[in-house]
Amino acid sequence: MEVSSLTAAPSILDGDNYETWAVRMTVHLQALDVWEAVEENYEVPPWEPIQLWLK
Repeated sequence: MEVSSLTAAPSILDGDNYETWAVRMTVHLQALDVWEAVEENYEVPPWEPIQLWLK
């Protein structure tokens, strides 16, 4: 099974690679469409269990 580069996890932050890691993590979270959760003033939408059944 081939892994898409858009969903592959970025490298691990080891203390010496912050600049590269930060860029890769940003792109990774944007590809997963969750980057907005990192931005300021983000409000968590209410969780409704019924939505899980409707998918």
